[in-house]
Amino acid sequence: MDLAKGPFDYIHVRDMYGSIDDWSVLYKKIFHHLKPRGWFEDQEFDIRTHTDVEEIANDPNHVFNRWNQIFLDAGERMGKTLKIGIGSRMGDTMAKAGFVDGVERKFRLPMGACCRDPTLKQIGFLVLHFVEEGLEGFSLLILTQVLGWRYEECQLLISQMQQALRDQRSHPYFEVLVE
Repeated sequence: MDLAKGPFDYIHVRDMYGSIDDWSVLYKKIFHHLKPRGWFEDQEFDIRTHTDVEEIANDPNHVFNRWNQIFLDAGERMGKTLKIGIGSRMGDTMAKAGFVDGVERKFRLPMGACCRDPTLKQIGFLVLHFVEEGLEGFSLLILTQVLGWRYEECQLLISQMQQALRDQRSHPYFEVLVE
C-alpha cells in the first residue's frame, strides 16, 4: 500500500481479510499517514457463519462449524489471517498502532429471508444471493491451492454449505465489525 502522498483527513478500509500479512503494520502505516485528528475507519467481516440455533451452534460436525474452522485454519496457513473481524482484535490492533477513542460497532447481516422485519428480510435475501454467487470461487481457490483438496471434495463441502444456508430454520448470519 503506497500512502506516500498523505497525510490524509480520512482513510477507509474494508473487506481486506485474507489479504493482509500483518495488520499491525498496515494500521501503523495508516496512522502515520493521517493528519492530526484525522479519521480512520475499517470494516471487516467475521467470516464465520453464525446462528442462534443452539443445536447447530453447539454441533462441531454441522457444516457451519466445519466450514468456519477449515477457512480460519486456511487463513493461518496462508499467513493472512481471516480472524481480524473476530472479537476485539481489530480495535486492539488499532490501539497498539496509536489510534485513540476508537468506537466499535457490530452489525448482524442475516443470510436469507427468515427475518420478520421487511428491511432485514430484503437485506437477508441480498446477502444470501451475494454469498451464493461467490461461495464456489472463494472456496475452490483456498481449498485446492492452500489446503490441497480434490475438486470433488470441494464440491461436496460447498453443496453442503449451500444447502445449510438455504435452510432458513438455521437462521444464518454474518457479523460485520466497523471500528
